[in-house]
Amino acid sequence: MREELDDSFYQIHRSCIINIKYIKRISKKKNDMYVLMKNNGKYPLSKKYAKKLTEYVKFSS
Repeated sequence: MREELDDSFYQIHRSCIINIKYIKRISKKKNDMYVLMKNNGKYPLSKKYAKKLTEYVKFSS
């Protein structure tokens, strides 16, 4: 499914894909990793995707 989406979408957890255009904040605290969206939705961020997401958001902005 990820392959069908454009570059503004990114997988942040095995069960969650978000649109990076709507990220409000990224929390990478040790026991509280999540992405907060502009609509105040809070989604889990796995360690596996955390570093790559930060790099991807910088690259895509």
